Amino acid sequence: MRVNPRELPPRLNKNELPSAIVLSGEEPLLIEESARHIRRSAREKGFADRIPLNAEAGFDWSRLTGSSQTLSLFAERRLIELRLPTGKPGETGTRAFVDYCRDAGEDVCLLVIAGRLDARAKQAKWLRTLEGGGWLVEHRALNTAQFQSWFGQRLRERGLNLDTKTIDRMCHFLEGNLLAAAQEIDRIALFAEPNGQVAPEIVSQGLADHARFNAYAFTGACLNGEARKALRVLKVLRNEGIEPALVSWTLAKDLRTLVRIEQGLRNGDQKGRLFKTHNIWSTRAPLIDSALARLGECELQQLTRQMARCDRILKGRERGEIWQQFEVLALTMCDVHYASGDLNAFNATN
Repeated sequence: MRVNPRELPPRLNKNELPSAIVLSGEEPLLIEESARHIRRSAREKGFADRIPLNAEAGFDWSRLTGSSQTLSLFAERRLIELRLPTGKPGETGTRAFVDYCRDAGEDVCLLVIAGRLDARAKQAKWLRTLEGGGWLVEHRALNTAQFQSWFGQRLRERGLNLDTKTIDRMCHFLEGNLLAAAQEIDRIALFAEPNGQVAPEIVSQGLADHARFNAYAFTGACLNGEARKALRVLKVLRNEGIEPALVSWTLAKDLRTLVRIEQGLRNGDQKGRLFKTHNIWSTRAPLIDSALARLGECELQQLTRQMARCDRILKGRERGEIWQQFEVLALTMCDVHYASGDLNAFNATN
């Protein structure tokens, strides 16, 4: 069954854990916080043995079967936590999930952290099987009103008492990046007065730092195929006067990495080795995986040409509006197709 993320904590308090829980969606911070709720509830219910598994390429799916069927020497109940970065377990993984749901008893719970799932994955047999005997908790991207509500609740939880103008300003800078928003709230909480107020200069300094880091949030959204988020962050960068050269540099750096990894994969190199060579750490690997799933050799060649045009515009060698060119490149990177005259209409709806 599907469970609204807001209903998860009270449901965990009232009910026994099901045989399976799947966490998915577009907000990694909210997914990880839900996972912490589940772990805590599992410990309180006697699931003292936690078995982490990571279903990367080459994963041995018999480990899932073995973990669910083998009796623990230290605890009677077990929480198996399986991360599925691609959201695609393949035929072998699907059979493993089906077998697990058929044989699972009350002493085991499977937590699958799948991240963002596309439309095809949401109809896949493995997900329908797990959802049929458990819970599917999907964290969708927050719209402006939802983000403001979440932000205000987060401030109250930290005991912070900020005026409406300051809150609106922070939301303007931080919308679309929950992790950065949560970190900024934690940061200013360190400087809060006993009454929960924070000096304006403390808030301003953090927002200035965030504006610089937003260039990475923009490229991250492009890699992950999140067109609306990418354009929203790009608008913030432009409005706050961030140098276009910084945006161009971060885009070019990630694009070069994608091209080299895609070439390596076509040449038969192992993905893990390529990721290590190009310093792709675990936190960024899902973004690269997402981009490689959408973008092949032809698409990357097109992006390279568009990136070269950005460079020429920045250097004055070609006429053009650089921020509009960034929008074009972002939509191409997210595999969003549009007619050249429809760009303004696309922006107006986002």
